[in-house]
Amino acid sequence: MALNPEKVIFLLRQIQNSEHNAFKGIVTQLFSYLKTEVKDNPIFDNYEQECVKWSNWPEEDNNSFGYGRWNFPDTIDDAKVLSYHIYKAISKNERN
Repeated sequence: MALNPEKVIFLLRQIQNSEHNAFKGIVTQLFSYLKTEVKDNPIFDNYEQECVKWSNWPEEDNNSFGYGRWNFPDTIDDAKVLSYHIYKAISKNERN
């Protein structure tokens, strides 16, 4: 099946305009749709593979002063993958 850009835009607008109590449900709809519609897509596959490196995020990294700080992405691509990971975790009811 092919990805319908209008449906993705619709779901993204729904997420953007959602109330707190509806946010998770709409994110879940988006990820269910992507899982169903996106097959053998190199970009989607890349996000799925790269997502693993953020699986323990936000793991704290202790600096020399004894205070923890979160590790953040160093590149735009890593930021995109982290965002993907966060939304995917929300859709699976993990750490939300």
